[in-house]
Amino acid sequence: MRSTIKLQLLFSSCLLLALSLTGCKSSRRVNQPEILTIENTATESGMAALPPCLVYKTRADYASNVPVLLNKQKTAIISYPAPSDLGPEGKTAIPVALEQGYLLDNRGIAPNVAFLKYTYKEYASLKKVPGKEELFKNIIDKYPLIELWDCGTRSTENCDIERLNKLIREDFPGCKSIVLMLEPPSL
Repeated sequence: MRSTIKLQLLFSSCLLLALSLTGCKSSRRVNQPEILTIENTATESGMAALPPCLVYKTRADYASNVPVLLNKQKTAIISYPAPSDLGPEGKTAIPVALEQGYLLDNRGIAPNVAFLKYTYKEYASLKKVPGKEELFKNIIDKYPLIELWDCGTRSTENCDIERLNKLIREDFPGCKSIVLMLEPPSL
């Protein structure tokens, strides 16, 4: 009798375990919303990671021009700085010149960057920022990037000028190519 009870308990336990593992599933399909995938900027601790150390080259000299970010279609500005974001006379945002015409980003560019006719100094002295439509009319190049490299987390060590120039000379070993335009659109 005891062995029968043990056998029934064992069978019941196995049945409960099997049911709990399979769970309840509906045959009805629910449409999932389309999700835009953005590179994860959170660390394991949940804190936001530091921005990347970006090195880039443009097809013309835009080192003194203010960058803005465009939508994917390059039909509208989605991000632009306030004059105060550029520091006094724009000096803290100006990119650092590196070897072979490369620049170290100090502003926060991205693959969909465009450059305005405004220099950092002119823009930083504006009392009021023009609207997005007016800024869009003042874009001098919607396709300025030839190359854009992610050279690690933005830190004093990773953004060291000597280190970056060495990476340039060695063709960016260990860096991630974000943009490599073989034939940029004509000006």
